[in-house]
Amino acid sequence: MRKLVLQMQTSLDLFVCDETGSTEGFIWNWEPDWKWDIRLQREFIGLIQSVDCVLLSRKMADEGFIDYWHSIAAQDANPASTFARDIDLAEKVVFSRTRKKSSWPNATLASSDFVQTIVELKESKGKTIIAYGGVEFASELITSGLIDELVFYTNPIAFGRGKSIFENSKTKMRFQLLSATSYECGVVILKYKPTDHSEHREEE
Repeated sequence: MRKLVLQMQTSLDLFVCDETGSTEGFIWNWEPDWKWDIRLQREFIGLIQSVDCVLLSRKMADEGFIDYWHSIAAQDANPASTFARDIDLAEKVVFSRTRKKSSWPNATLASSDFVQTIVELKESKGKTIIAYGGVEFASELITSGLIDELVFYTNPIAFGRGKSIFENSKTKMRFQLLSATSYECGVVILKYKPTDHSEHREEE
């Protein structure tokens, strides 16, 4: 079965943004100037190279995720172009309850049962599946018990208050720490594996 990885940038207190939705203060906030150190950039590129399917929320797609990386893929001088080309080539599945047709390259819409669609993707042949998304989409993935690994790019800033991908969890969730790796720019990558999928599904 294919593995589903959820990758998120977070603050030190594990918020994906502050109360206003801003991620100001993250080392790299998707600007053209890639402020991560080279070692972290290589780790980031290495993860996407192990992937051939990307899951996105409709909101994230509408906000320009696919179009942005499609444009960066053509910019050979941009250090992020390698990552962008892998995103561009990967199958992209956009979850939407309202859209009927995809207007993005190499992307299909999924409007049927959320859980069943992802289960079928995980049971199909292929490489690792990665999910990017905002708070609501990530939270829905977590509470459904579908995530096999969480990868947090933890920035050295604390928001104090903000939006958490765990805020809709109805029960305690336990995780096993797989690794913790620090980088020169100040980011720490924390990788976790959920340890109570079956228990969590039963409680829901």
